[in-house]
Amino acid sequence: MPIFWLQIKALASYFVKASTGSQNANNIPPAPASSIPNTDKIVTLARMAEIRHRVGIQGSAAEIYRLLTTDAGLSQWWTSDTEGAGGVGSVIYFRFGDDGPRFEVTELVTDRRVRWRHYGDMPGAWKGSEILFDLQAEEKQTIVAFSHYNWPQADDFLAHCSTKWGIFMMSLKSCVETGTGQPYPDDIHIDFDE
Repeated sequence: MPIFWLQIKALASYFVKASTGSQNANNIPPAPASSIPNTDKIVTLARMAEIRHRVGIQGSAAEIYRLLTTDAGLSQWWTSDTEGAGGVGSVIYFRFGDDGPRFEVTELVTDRRVRWRHYGDMPGAWKGSEILFDLQAEEKQTIVAFSHYNWPQADDFLAHCSTKWGIFMMSLKSCVETGTGQPYPDDIHIDFDE
């Protein structure tokens, strides 16, 4: 069993002992029941997988924010068939051919942060996942810190999506720096089943 899982198991065991009222080896009294987290949730969170990318883009945070928050902007770098972008609570539909994922906009901080929550059933592995774009303006560039998190497991589909997100982050970079991105269906394909 990997060290990480042993640490999680030990942490969960500590909270279970604390909740039953027994003292530990250091004679520390148990924590009040109201302060003890649900150990099932701790283990579940520890098992969630995440995709992360960090890209420096020569462009303003305002320009990148526009590309992340409007139909016209999103269709220039992710998929050319995008609709529904708007304020918090809006649902964006991204089509890749006949179907595609939907995301609810859950957080917008002008020129700094965009967060979406997967909405619906397609693709199934994305259910419950969230996407976060954090923008940090620097002197010569804007850093885009991208996360697609709360995946139920790390598997081949996550690996595929991680590669594709890297490609789309480079499409976003190209869109800002050259004026031309590579949204679907003109993106770089990584296997012959796309």
